Amino acid sequence: SKHLGVSPLSKTSLKIIKMLYGKIFDSNTGIPLDLAKVTVFNSKNEAVLETFPSHDGTFSLNINCKEDTYKMITFKEGYYFSYTLLDSTTMTLPLALEVSLRKRK
Repeated sequence: SKHLGVSPLSKTSLKIIKMLYGKIFDSNTGIPLDLAKVTVFNSKNEAVLETFPSHDGTFSLNINCKEDTYKMITFKEGYYFSYTLLDSTTMTLPLALEVSLRKRK
């Protein structure tokens, strides 16, 4: 029988989609931070994904892992940025990240 309008995903394409989710918070107070920006960069320093947390500081991303390593930068005005190295070969799914940002003086 013929499948109409649906192309099945191969097992290899399923393996390279990695879900990450996390929470961004103030390192001193523990208060969740919104209005931050989460950007994922590939090895050529090209931004491949960008997201903004919801009001409770939580975010989620689906990374199509074509490369082994990615960098995730979390930025919020008035805070020092956070740098996270993501290794897609060792990531367990789903990956939960806690990102604490330190307020600038």
